[in-house]
Amino acid sequence: MQCPIETKFGTHTNPYRILNRFESGRRPATLMVASFAYDVGCFEAAFPLGIPCITMLTFSRELGSISHHCSIYLFTVADVVHEMESEAPSTSTQMVTTVPPLETTPSSPPETCDRGEQSPAVSTESDHSDNDPFRSDGWTDCVAGLSRIAQLTDECKRILNDVKQADIPNVEFWMVEARETVSCIQEECSQFLGTTDDVLQLVEADKRQVHQGDMETSIEHDPGLRGHVTEDNQRDYLIQLGPCQPKLHCFPTNQQTPHGKHNRFSSKWFAEYPHLEYSITKDAAFCFVCCLFKKSISKEKADPAWVDLGVRTWHKMKSLGKDKHGRLAKHFASECHRASLSAYCSYLNKNRHIDVQLDKATRNARIQEAEDLAYNREVISMLLDVSRTLARQSLPFRGAGDDKDGNYHQIVQLLGRHVPILSRWLCDERMNPYRVTYLSPQSQNELISLLEAELRQRVVDEVNAAGMFAIMADTTPDESHTDQLSVVVRYVTESGKPVERLLAVNKSLDKTGKGQAGEIVSAMDKLGLNTAELCYQSYDFAAAMSGKFNGAQKELSDIVGRKIPYIPCQAHRCNTVIEHSCNSSTLVCAMFDIIQELYVFFTSSTKRFQPLKEQVQAVEKSLMLRNLSKTRWSARAESIQAVWNSFEAIVSVLDHIGGNPDIDKMTQTKASGLKKKMLDLDFLATIMFMKNIMYKSKHLVEKLQEVDLNVLDAAVLVEATMKVLSQIRGNDQTITDVVEASCQFARKLGIDPEQQFSCHHRKRRVPRRLDDRPDTDVRLNLHTFYGQQFKEVLDVHITRMREHLVQFQDPLKPLFSCLQPPIDSSEAPSIAALFPPAHTPDPSALMAELQVLAELCPQNDLSEVIAKSEANKDALRLANRAIRLMLTAPVTVASNERTFSRLKFVKNVLRTSMTDARLCGLMLLACEKDLADQIDIGKLAKKWSQLKKRRVRLQ
Repeated sequence: MQCPIETKFGTHTNPYRILNRFESGRRPATLMVASFAYDVGCFEAAFPLGIPCITMLTFSRELGSISHHCSIYLFTVADVVHEMESEAPSTSTQMVTTVPPLETTPSSPPETCDRGEQSPAVSTESDHSDNDPFRSDGWTDCVAGLSRIAQLTDECKRILNDVKQADIPNVEFWMVEARETVSCIQEECSQFLGTTDDVLQLVEADKRQVHQGDMETSIEHDPGLRGHVTEDNQRDYLIQLGPCQPKLHCFPTNQQTPHGKHNRFSSKWFAEYPHLEYSITKDAAFCFVCCLFKKSISKEKADPAWVDLGVRTWHKMKSLGKDKHGRLAKHFASECHRASLSAYCSYLNKNRHIDVQLDKATRNARIQEAEDLAYNREVISMLLDVSRTLARQSLPFRGAGDDKDGNYHQIVQLLGRHVPILSRWLCDERMNPYRVTYLSPQSQNELISLLEAELRQRVVDEVNAAGMFAIMADTTPDESHTDQLSVVVRYVTESGKPVERLLAVNKSLDKTGKGQAGEIVSAMDKLGLNTAELCYQSYDFAAAMSGKFNGAQKELSDIVGRKIPYIPCQAHRCNTVIEHSCNSSTLVCAMFDIIQELYVFFTSSTKRFQPLKEQVQAVEKSLMLRNLSKTRWSARAESIQAVWNSFEAIVSVLDHIGGNPDIDKMTQTKASGLKKKMLDLDFLATIMFMKNIMYKSKHLVEKLQEVDLNVLDAAVLVEATMKVLSQIRGNDQTITDVVEASCQFARKLGIDPEQQFSCHHRKRRVPRRLDDRPDTDVRLNLHTFYGQQFKEVLDVHITRMREHLVQFQDPLKPLFSCLQPPIDSSEAPSIAALFPPAHTPDPSALMAELQVLAELCPQNDLSEVIAKSEANKDALRLANRAIRLMLTAPVTVASNERTFSRLKFVKNVLRTSMTDARLCGLMLLACEKDLADQIDIGKLAKKWSQLKKRRVRLQ
């Protein structure tokens, strides 16, 4: 078929190049409208005749063709987009067209029902058995699907009409809209084909159910073996089977046919003549309705070959000569065939053996019901998807005072302006039962709760499948000054990857260790987690959580009834180590005070900040001043680096402000004071030394916060960091080089380091009444003084890190001694004691498997051990369980901290009145985005409909 669309629309790039490509024989989906109309007409006319399966086959073939052409169309659009990108026009074309509003046809209002009762679209009961292939969820769904496809083709017509009427069409906008519509058509066609295949299978299965007990005389389906049809039960049976129309790969040839003539039957004739039959035994053609009603009127003029003998003159079937009709056309247009066809229709109208096929009103009502259910399902799915999108992006749903100004309402309205189905839903609000649109706050909470339950169930299923898990908890105050307890679970997936998932965010009412432990256990019990599979617990350094006697770690073990190993959060411990080491030196504390003063001075006034911003932007690899974090000491490395990289620019701006007479005296004095502090040798030497130490600690903390890090590698990282710091501490030359570099930088700035040092750190003479020989007192020079200060910082840092590492390794000694390469299988009994009671392995069997695993890993690399264990998990089950036990152990509670960062967006200053249940659902969807994206909205819509009696039915 050639595409009957004009293609002359100017010389500029336009979307009609796509249409031109169909001139060669490919037709887009919009050209199928006429074919749809014809097929629908055939469908409606076929049911009174009792042959819906034939028309359904026609639909299936036609829709398959449409789906194929949609695929071609989408590929063509992609080709044109690629060509347009390669052309790269310098100016973009603006669209100068208006899109007319979507035309919606309001459906007839359904019958109202009492409050609380279910409101059906047409009918709520079905009089048909479950094995009826033509029940309302079968062929009527096909009709509803075909109606949906026809609506989409009308949308294609509108798109074509818009682009034809546009003076300068926007090519990109047109192709995006067209592509989305054709994609919808392709999806609907695929769904339609699947449904028709299911229905046709039911039809075929029903045909095979022959009730021999109700038949006085058996009869063959093959017309060559059939004989005369005399009984009504024989006619009913044959009508149920339909005409005998076998589809052979190659039909037999008639040797009596003259040479060069058509000498065999063709299956294409079945499509032209639906009542044509073929007998395999006789290799002859018959007429189905004439065989059923042989004794109808005008049979004296009938050709008995079409009933008794069969027709085999294949060369005469289509034509008997020039301008002469063949035997097929003659018979099916003959008076005798029309008489048999009339008798056939009368017989069907008389017997009415299938209610759905006979009662047109009932059939149309069921078709309308199927359309309404599909329409409702799609709308509810869209509303669920909107809720999921807003929740995963941490966006508010409601407006300030008026819900209609909220994001939820506005996004639905936006979709309604572009999606016809949602536009109809909003426009037909008054026609819906009880005027429901499911946009109210109560409906939003219901949708959020449903999404939350589905996502949490996935997490719980994965945890139960893992068999072992660790629990992590932490608290923080929200914007309403309420403590929120975040509970996170760590487990190993089926593929061997450790993951951490948020379980719940609940209000914390009891800050004691016993109260915190009770809330954690309550959260696990509420979600159905088995505490017998709990392996580890991990919290921060707070006394209420980490206390040995009254902390949550002790109380949780008492509640569970067995000792649960407690692993302190290494990220918090590293932060406390940095804090204590920095507070051990007055020089470091003074340096941080100056950095904070610089930040406050410049950020508190835009007039002071703008000159600094201009100066800093001119510096390569510069950073803007950062505020000092009160809790995350490792993040202070960024604050130090920002001052160091832009040191000269900051001094220049301070000098300009301090000498500018147009600025108030107080600001000038403050700027001059800060400049003097920055040009002090103490500040220069300390910032040069601490920027390296702080960045080493920062990299360690960032690595420890990774989810896939295991405890063995974490200990290696901590030990490596301690080793580096110990090397700096033991090498006096390294510290001396840092001090010398600071002195050279000071001289570059015009500072005399020796003079300034002697001025600030001149040691006062001790009175003779206290010291008889004051001249013998030791006096430290510049390098020795700063070296002593810096070594004191390193000593505290290294000592605290070593103490915390011992506390970290102590509850996991068997894992470190056994699984740290090379594997020591002799520690297998100790590892077996770490397993939960339900999964405790036999120590001897575990030892044997660990020995085999050690042989498989000659490189003594932990990553190799983990990979080999996972690759051989079916053979080395116990060894793999031991590796998974090690991977389950948490290193930090960083996932809880990330939850608190998300909490600031979900429950901000404008959303402090949010209920606890809504907050928990939104937090779960916002934190576990990957699982939220995997939720099947279609299945969730069905669950939504089953929660209670709905005023809008989905099934």
